[in-house]
Amino acid sequence: MNLERRLAVAFVESHPTQAAMALERMPAAQRQAVLQGLAVPVVARAVERMTTPLASDAISRLSPDEAARLLGALEVEVSAALLRRLAPEASAPIVELVPEPARELLRRVLRYPADSAGALMDPV
Repeated sequence: MNLERRLAVAFVESHPTQAAMALERMPAAQRQAVLQGLAVPVVARAVERMTTPLASDAISRLSPDEAARLLGALEVEVSAALLRRLAPEASAPIVELVPEPARELLRRVLRYPADSAGALMDPV
């Protein structure tokens, strides 16, 4: 791992809120270049602190497998909010790849519209 990559990892690990703010200011391609290849827990720390539209955009640019691993590392409510911003044809394959038990919890929450009481429930 080169010095630039090690610095990015260290920055996200130790300052995830500031890293999220820096990522949000980057063009999408540059943001993806920074996130690509980082360990899922590292990416999750930054993505969960990003605004929903930009975090959802970042997820949409990942492969379905990478997106599923990332969503599996986030809280179910955060994952559901990000998936709701994607087109159903983009989110459905990702949900199928999310590891259990998060997949079943996501399915339960996503059955309800975003502005409903069902969407706010605790799926456990």
